[in-house]
Order: sequence, then structure tokens, then C-alpha cells
Amino acid sequence: MHNTNREYISFKINFFMTFIILSALILPLSAQEIMSEQTTGETLSFSRVLADLDQSTALGAAREAYETSRKEVESSRYPGDPELSLQPGVKTQYSGEDGYGQTDLTMSTGASFVLGRSLLQEEKYRAARRSLQTELLSLQDVRRQRVSYLYQIYSNLWLLQQEYPILVDDKNLAEEKYEGLIQLYENGAVTLSQVEDGQEDLDTAEDSLNQNLLDQRLTWFTLEQARGLSGSRSGDAIPLLEDVRFETALDEKPAGMTDDVLNTSPEYSKQQDSVTSLTETMTRLERPDWNVLVKPFLSRDDQDWTMTFNWENRNLDLGYAFPMGTFNEAESQSVQQDNWVSGISVTLTLGLGKSDRLEKDLLISERLRQQELQKEQADKLSLELRALYQRFIQARKNLDLAREASKRQSRLKEAVVTRFEAGQALRTDRASAEISERMSLWKVEQARVAVQQIYLSLMVLAGDIAFLDN
Repeated sequence: MHNTNREYISFKINFFMTFIILSALILPLSAQEIMSEQTTGETLSFSRVLADLDQSTALGAAREAYETSRKEVESSRYPGDPELSLQPGVKTQYSGEDGYGQTDLTMSTGASFVLGRSLLQEEKYRAARRSLQTELLSLQDVRRQRVSYLYQIYSNLWLLQQEYPILVDDKNLAEEKYEGLIQLYENGAVTLSQVEDGQEDLDTAEDSLNQNLLDQRLTWFTLEQARGLSGSRSGDAIPLLEDVRFETALDEKPAGMTDDVLNTSPEYSKQQDSVTSLTETMTRLERPDWNVLVKPFLSRDDQDWTMTFNWENRNLDLGYAFPMGTFNEAESQSVQQDNWVSGISVTLTLGLGKSDRLEKDLLISERLRQQELQKEQADKLSLELRALYQRFIQARKNLDLAREASKRQSRLKEAVVTRFEAGQALRTDRASAEISERMSLWKVEQARVAVQQIYLSLMVLAGDIAFLDN
């Protein structure tokens, strides 16, 4: 009986030694070989991604809105076209005594010129200029937002690519452990529960690897769509991405950044434009409702010259009327003398102004409403700024925690390597510790990218992403 136990123990020791030797010979596929199977081998830099920024549909729509606003400024700047008019006429006179009829052909010509913009046109022109500035802010904001969006997608895909070889090694190790447990179970060295735990670890590792592959493909599709590409290359392998690093030091707190946020926000600018336009309209309505028409004229025989100036519309009208010919002119008609008639007329119109006062009262209420909306927009932007700042502070704390965790994992791996070299630990223990260390380093990169993403969102809100050009 004692000999049987010694033989069984000797068998287990020999089996474990054989298992360790076989495990050392079965090495997992290297990370570079694994990545080469999933990518094109080409490198796609973030600067190359930004080069496709102008193909974005969102940016294209913003550019068209800006061009429309610019054309509105040009249209409202122009006061109006000059106009020419011709008015031919026929006049017939009949005499009751002898049935005589005389026909006169006349012609009236005129020209109308706009000498400047009226008060209403001037108000419209200033509103169009403010709208153009707002559309420019909107175009710049859309560009910043797209840069931030592209970086988030790009950095997320880069993290997935960095995680992929770690997950492959983890899956290979879990499969290796599971195969070893099967052999040990067949020889009665482990329980069925331990085998099932190994199967569960392998399933978890395979699920993580498959999820990473799916996330890579979906993120790549999203990046291609965000770049404005047609997606015809969607079946190709994903290129290798580069690590993007930039400084994330903040010199100011939210209180010092609020003015920059308000000055670069198109939504806040639109509310401000509404308040300004209402104020200008109210100022115009407060003026006296009057207009002056000055009309000098000159007549000589059958020819008339007139000129009319309209103060409110800034119009100058010129007119000239003359006879073109006479048919069946009476012989007894006396010869007309050379007579000159000249003069000037002034017409002054005054309005009671009641309609203007009623409209002004309505605009006062509307301006108060727009001012409240402007305050609400300012509070909303301030809250968004403070929320992003708090997320940025927390992200930096998470980065420090990830670094500390990585240091602890490195010390643990060194301890496992020391035990392995002393023959007190299995090769799989060392491989597991190395994978855990690599995963902890990956989490440091994940936390660092999160800091950069939030920092970029802060700079987008404040209207300053020039640091990306460096």
C-alpha cells in the first residue's frame, strides 16, 4: 500500500515536470505578428486624418451657411438699382364747330437713382454683418468640434490596437492552462470544478478578444465616415495608428476661461445679435415719423423737366416730357410764345407714431425675453465648462492611480520571475504576471488618452486648439 502511494506521488511529480517543459516549448504568437494579420502594415497618422477634415459634410454645411451669410451682407449693402422709364402718349383734340381733330404724340422719360441706404436698409445691413460674424464663429466651432471628434475616434482605435496583442496572449495562455487542466483531470490530479473554472477563464478571454476585434472594425468604420470617405475600402484591413501626445497643462481655472468660452460660442453670439437687433429697431421707432419730398420743376413751351428727392427712401427721380409730333394741326392756331415756368415744391409728411409706439412696446417684451435666454445660454456654457474641468481633474487623478497600480503590478511580476527562476513557480505563472503587467501599462495609456480627450474638449469650448498644429 505504501509502495502504491509512493508510485502515485512520483507519477504526479514527473507529470508536472513534463507539463512545465511542454509549456515552455509552446510559446504564444508575438504581438507584432498578431497585429500584422489584422492590419494593412501601413501607418495612418492623425495629421493625415486631419487632412481629410474639409471633406466632412458637417463642415461643408457650415461653410455653405457662411457663404450664404456673406452674400446676404453684399445684398444688403447695395441700396438698389437705378431705373429708367419711357412713357409714350397720344392725345386727340376735337373741335365742335368744324369737326376738326388734332393728334399730339408725347413722350415722357424718367430716371430713378438710389443715393444711399434708408434707415430700414441700414438696420438690415448691420444685422447681416453681425450674422456673418456669428456664422464665422459657427464655422470655426464646427471645425474644432470635428477635430475633437476625429481625435476621440482615432485615439479609441489606437487603444484597441494596443490592447489586441495583450488579449491574444491572454487567450493563448488561458487555452494553454485549460489544456493542461484537462490532462491533469484525466490523471486525477485536479477536480472537475477546477477544469470548469479553466473553461470559464478561456471563454472570458475569447469573448474579450472577439469584442476587441468587433470594436476595432466598428471604430474604423466610424473614423472613415467621419473623414468623409465613401466607405468603399471598408473591406480592407485596418492600418496601424500612431500615438498622439500633447501637453495637457491648464494655466487657468474655469473662472478665467469663461470670457473666452462666451466670445467663441456661436449660440451665445446669436442671442447677443437678437438683443442688439431689437435694440436698434426700438431706437429707429423712437425717431419722429416724418418725411420730406423736394421737387423742383421747369417748363418751356410743351417741354417739362422735374426732379424729386425723397429723404426717407434716399431716392432721386428725374423726369423729362416733350412732344414728339402733331397731326392735323389747325391753321388758325396762334403761334405760341416762348414761355418759361419754374418753381419748387416741398412736401412734409408727419405721422402720429401710434403704430410705432405699439410696435416698440412689443419689442420691449421680446428684448427682455431674449436677454433672459442670453443669460440662460451663458449659464449653460459656464456649467459645461465647470463640468469639463471637474472631469479633467478626475481624469488626471485616474491617471495617477493607474500609474501606481502599474508600479505595484511590476513589483509583483518581478517577484513571480524571481520565484520562477528559483523553481518555485510555473512558467504559466510568469506569463500571467507579464500579461497583467502589460495590461496595467495599457490602462495607464488608456487613462492618459482620457486626459487628452477631455483636455481637447475644454480647448474646443474655449476656442483654442492651435496647439495641435505644433
